[in-house]
Amino acid sequence: MKSKIKEFGFSLGVDDVGIASIKDYKSPRSPNLQTIFPGANAFVVLAYKEPSNCESENMQIAMGGRLDIMEFSRSSNYRVARFLEREFKAKAMTVPPSYPLYMSYETRGTVGDVSLRHAAVAAGLGNFGRHNLVIHPKMGTRVVFTAVIPLLRRSSARIVISVSTIALPVP
Repeated sequence: MKSKIKEFGFSLGVDDVGIASIKDYKSPRSPNLQTIFPGANAFVVLAYKEPSNCESENMQIAMGGRLDIMEFSRSSNYRVARFLEREFKAKAMTVPPSYPLYMSYETRGTVGDVSLRHAAVAAGLGNFGRHNLVIHPKMGTRVVFTAVIPLLRRSSARIVISVSTIALPVP
C-alpha cells in the first residue's frame, strides 16, 4: 500500500512523498488532529521543489513561480486524496500548502491547523534546521509541503503496517 501511494504521487510529478503515523506528529502549537479529523491515523506528505523563478529579483516573475507551485500542489493534493478514497476506500482530508492560518493572542502569531513542517519531519522528508525550517536531503529549504490525512480502514492500516517501518495505529 505504501509503495502504491508513493508511486501514484511520483506519477503526478510530485518531487517526494513521505508517509507517517499520526502518533509520530508532534506540533506543540497546532490543535489536536483528532479535533479536526476524528479517527485519522496517517499522513501522506507531498514535497515540491520551488521553481527557480521564485529566486528572481523581478517580483512578478517570482510571484508567478509561487502561483505555479500553489496551483500544482493543490491539484496534486486533491488527486492523491481521491486516489486514497478510490483505491483504499479511505476518507481523506487535504491540507493546503500555506493557508488559511489562525492568528490570535493565545497563539502569539499565525498557526496552521496542521503544521506541514512537523508532518514533513514525521514523514521522514527532512529535519529541522537552526532556522526552524525543514531541510530536505535533496531540495534543501526550497521546498513546499502539502498533506493528505486519510482515515484508513482497519484492513488497510494493517497492510501499511506490514510494508512499512512506520507503525500505524489500528482502530
